[in-house]
Amino acid sequence: VGGLAAFSLMQEQLLTVLRDGLKLSFQSRHDLIVSEISTPIRAAGEFANRPDVQRELMRLRENPGDRAARQFIEGTLNRHVAAGPTTGMRLLDDRGRLVVSAGSLLGGNLELPLRQPGDAALLWNGEVAGLRVAQDIRVRGRRWGRIESTYRLPGISRMREVALGFGASGDMVLCVYTAQAIRCLPTTLNPQRTELPAVTRAGSPLVVRALAGERGDGLGTDYRGERVVDAYGPVGDLGLGL
Repeated sequence: VGGLAAFSLMQEQLLTVLRDGLKLSFQSRHDLIVSEISTPIRAAGEFANRPDVQRELMRLRENPGDRAARQFIEGTLNRHVAAGPTTGMRLLDDRGRLVVSAGSLLGGNLELPLRQPGDAALLWNGEVAGLRVAQDIRVRGRRWGRIESTYRLPGISRMREVALGFGASGDMVLCVYTAQAIRCLPTTLNPQRTELPAVTRAGSPLVVRALAGERGDGLGTDYRGERVVDAYGPVGDLGLGL
């Protein structure tokens, strides 16, 4: 009886240590994701609202042959890309025709649409994570064009590796609701699996609670139907669950 009591006490202590560690890890990853995504989205919005870019775009709209206006916009895009972490940009007119471009836009075989004004999505190309952002350029309520940009996300790209620090059973799940399914970046334990069910044989996975805006930690059920020690919650106002 004494041995069982001691074992029970050690188990409770271990769970407490694991929960505390997971809560700290969750918060640090949450903050990194929010910062790494929100910063370029804000930068793209600021770029779309630059008076000098708007001015030269309107000049091009009135005179498509205006070389000075085109060179100004192209130089501005090139400087923005050179400053990083932008990989590429392109500016379209109000009819969707390419005006100028700089760098190279990232592609992805997986997209996680984000809950943001305009058009933004997480990208995954099989190796690294990126971000695609598109913002309309509006002057006095009128749409004059559209700026599209892609960005590297090195912190999110390395997160699956960091999850291995919790041991062979450590996992990280970052997902979003789409019209078809719960779509996720590849997980640590199942790197080929990018869509998850809303319900398993053991009930709703933790990520469903996170996507519903719930926060928590303790014992729960993951997307495999396995019992796990966990920490979960939404990621800012991006529409993501972690």
